[in-house]
Amino acid sequence: MSNLITSKGGLFVVFLMVLLASSIIAAPPSFVHIKHGGVNEPARLALGDLDKDGDLDLVSCNIGTDDISIFYNDGFGNFSLGVTITPLYEPFFPVLADLDNDGDLDLGTANISSGTVSVFQNNGTGTLETPTDYSIGGVPHSLFAGDLDKDGDLDLIIANWEGEDSIAILSNNGDGSFAPVVKLGSGSFPSQAIAVDVDNDNDLDIISANRGTNDVWIFKNNGDGTFGSPQSYSGSIGAHSASSGDVNKDGFLDILVSDFDNTQISVFNNLGDGSFTSPTHYTANSRPAQVAVGDFDLDGDLDAAATNFFGGNFSYYENLGSGTFASKVDYLTGSGSGDIVAGDMDGDGKLDLAVANDYEHTISVFLSYECPHFQSRDLYLHSTLRLTDIVKLIQETPRRGPAALHPCFVDVRYFINYLFGDR
Repeated sequence: MSNLITSKGGLFVVFLMVLLASSIIAAPPSFVHIKHGGVNEPARLALGDLDKDGDLDLVSCNIGTDDISIFYNDGFGNFSLGVTITPLYEPFFPVLADLDNDGDLDLGTANISSGTVSVFQNNGTGTLETPTDYSIGGVPHSLFAGDLDKDGDLDLIIANWEGEDSIAILSNNGDGSFAPVVKLGSGSFPSQAIAVDVDNDNDLDIISANRGTNDVWIFKNNGDGTFGSPQSYSGSIGAHSASSGDVNKDGFLDILVSDFDNTQISVFNNLGDGSFTSPTHYTANSRPAQVAVGDFDLDGDLDAAATNFFGGNFSYYENLGSGTFASKVDYLTGSGSGDIVAGDMDGDGKLDLAVANDYEHTISVFLSYECPHFQSRDLYLHSTLRLTDIVKLIQETPRRGPAALHPCFVDVRYFINYLFGDR
């Protein structure tokens, strides 16, 4: 194929150098922002492939209408409201996990006003059966699934927000039914509890963020699903959420907490034995609520994203490679941004985000995208640009998500028109 010659080769080389430089210098991720309605005061979210079609579906517990919304994914990060479930009790916090070991994801919910947990078993097609309810007492504020006793099935861990101030455990009987609740004492107003292996001994320990006592408690597993006396770590003012990841790449899981009462997030680094340093603080906006952890810029380390409930946004914190984070970059969401969850929703290999906007009655989906970078092996740099290179550029432009909103398409059209259009 003959080459197309452009007289604007110098401009093209400058454009190329800028793009190459941008691929070397780390930059915050870019997102296509799509809002979904059909929810009333969405509180907490969960992502998982409910219908086994290979993509992540989205579940929202809505405290305004005491129901559950299930949004099905078309494979490209476009969600449609499939079904709304109105259970007997008020669902607050959802978890998607294979609780009955049959190869599909079931739904568990912590029901904040009734002191119960509900388990909805999946019939294999994404349809959820009538729930079984388990009384745990207290005010269940979070729910997490993990195999605490190493028997091959998933148990449930609940933070009881007030009244009892406890961490409740429902042990799985192996078929998705659960034994009577066992409780661990906790700090005041435990807001969220998760289970991860903090001491690298191949069992799951429990981390509890306690808003009332401004601390984080660590319950180390004895190896059989029982737990010793907790260790307490202070320094988080209004500890509202708990998440975990190896942010400094030393092989041990660190803890990230949103400080709801002090406009910051706190990072507790693991000392290598399941004990932790005093936290390092990073400035957030008004009322940071939840923290998601993941490699959002695909540079091999874990970054963080934290919602700001009164800020109407979330803050992105880029990991500088050593476990320290750059100053935040804010992304607009909606009023009352509470929960945030991460996952590859459009199947392009990059992490996307979903945010529950409580006051606005919407869910924001942020699909990560990256406009294509020119590579020297693909383009000729001698004032010559082949038609095949233009075709390749267009083919490499991300096609996930709603094309009409995708900024890359605008950039490509503008660039081609500038090079070859009439002036």
